Amino acid sequence: YLGRSRADLLGVRFSSLASPAFTGMIDLLAQVVDTGVPLIEDAWETPTLQGGPGRCIDLRGVKLHDGVSLIWRDVTEAVRARRALEESEERYRLLSLNATEMVALW
Repeated sequence: YLGRSRADLLGVRFSSLASPAFTGMIDLLAQVVDTGVPLIEDAWETPTLQGGPGRCIDLRGVKLHDGVSLIWRDVTEAVRARRALEESEERYRLLSLNATEMVALW
């Protein structure tokens, strides 16, 4: 998910991953701890640490004592497939709206 090897991440604190995406996640988790309101984020997009295209994940978090229990599910392929379908539907919708002739094959 991060675009780094396991060896590069061993012993590294999550908060030290200075990507804006992970800063945003830390802010979301801090809100869960502060308010006690569970975290529900669908198709949350996170780039790799190198800034390339990342993954889409569903996040769920709940306050657990003075921390957060967090689970996620990778939904990247489903999100990409849905976007491709939406783009295809839009192209064909525009094609049909702008067609000036009908062609019939016999």
